[in-house]
Amino acid sequence: MNSHFPQKAMLLAAGLGERLRPLTLTTPKPLIEVGEKSLIEYNLDLLKKFGIGEVVINLFHLGEQIEAQLGNGLKFDFKISYSKEKILMGTGGGLKQAEQYFDSTFVMLNADVLIDADLKALFELHQRHNALATLLVSGVEREDVKRKVYLDDDGKIVAISELDPSHSPLPQGERGRIFTGLQILEPEIFSYLPANHVCSIIDEAYLPALAQGKTLAGLTHPGYFHDVGSFDRLEEVRRIF
Repeated sequence: MNSHFPQKAMLLAAGLGERLRPLTLTTPKPLIEVGEKSLIEYNLDLLKKFGIGEVVINLFHLGEQIEAQLGNGLKFDFKISYSKEKILMGTGGGLKQAEQYFDSTFVMLNADVLIDADLKALFELHQRHNALATLLVSGVEREDVKRKVYLDDDGKIVAISELDPSHSPLPQGERGRIFTGLQILEPEIFSYLPANHVCSIIDEAYLPALAQGKTLAGLTHPGYFHDVGSFDRLEEVRRIF
């Protein structure tokens, strides 16, 4: 594990944004404006705040618009590279395609969320547990999120499961938390992800890693977290920002 704070990040920006159609038929979700900036620019600001200067962005739906707006990143004080997907690869498949860019600890997050994450605190937990991956989770109640993350008292993930699953018991007395999509990862994660395969990082990497006894950690986020997944949420954050 790299003892230095990550210098690189991956922004996931390939999604279709189906719940925001017809808006996203002509505008990729990461370029939707909230206040004076697009969603993806808020995330670039977050990364810059913690000294991250290199970013890889995966592209699929209307990706040319994202590339045209951000370019090589120079105007944002970043070095930006692009991983272009011929089909939508999912969180695991999209990350695997960008493997060449990452040889040390790195950050990954969604390009279309708004979050005031403390990446330093997340990294400190990641280091303390020598974790394969450390996820930022939220205690906010959401009926539309079925899969929850369960932590022990020391911040280790003990389960990632559907609500009331029939196949595996949940920790007694524990309340599941929502995964925000922001995580710190070790390059070892790539060994779990098959090349040229559409997959979820949770199903293909995190669940098998937990089953093997690998350490995954989770930090509960006390601040705001908006995934802007519907028109109601979009209007809500536009009133805030």
